[in-house]
Amino acid sequence: MASLGHTGAPRLSRRPIAASPNDPAKSASPVSVDAVIAAIKNALALSSDRHGYMELSKLIDGLDPKNVRPVIEAVQALPNQRKKMMLVSMLFARWAEADPPAALGYAQTTGTSSERSVMVMAAVRSWAEKDGNAAKAWVLQLAPGQERERALQAVVSALSEKDPQAALGLLQSLPASNSGRNLYWPIFS
Repeated sequence: MASLGHTGAPRLSRRPIAASPNDPAKSASPVSVDAVIAAIKNALALSSDRHGYMELSKLIDGLDPKNVRPVIEAVQALPNQRKKMMLVSMLFARWAEADPPAALGYAQTTGTSSERSVMVMAAVRSWAEKDGNAAKAWVLQLAPGQERERALQAVVSALSEKDPQAALGLLQSLPASNSGRNLYWPIFS
């Protein structure tokens, strides 16, 4: 299990993480989990401006989605809750690009209720961007309640960017509810 030590240095396995296939310079040699965690910490040490966010985004996009879990576990030890949740959201979205059921299974059993909500929404949105029908089917099998509403909002939000008509059709196919009105916001905003 990955964690950050009391000195801030990562304590991780030495498993390599494949670099992004879009970057031939990096693909020749895999990047270790330690190196990724160190790079994330360096990006966080920059400032909270857009440059730091862009650096973090590049690092996470370069991760092999199969190896995101140890990075998530290390990020859980960060003291800054806001930065931690931003990173966790980005990491779950990356994981869900390759294996949505695994990302969602882990998200539903980890952290506090609010953390689970952020993780599930990030994974569902990422999944819906690639396969809206599969993400929609998964969300609709959830029991009615707050988790389902939030996950449905993530699907609608992702669909509305690519196909607003499909997002509208999805909402119109659902039974009417008071909370359903809020789901229309991403389509018309």
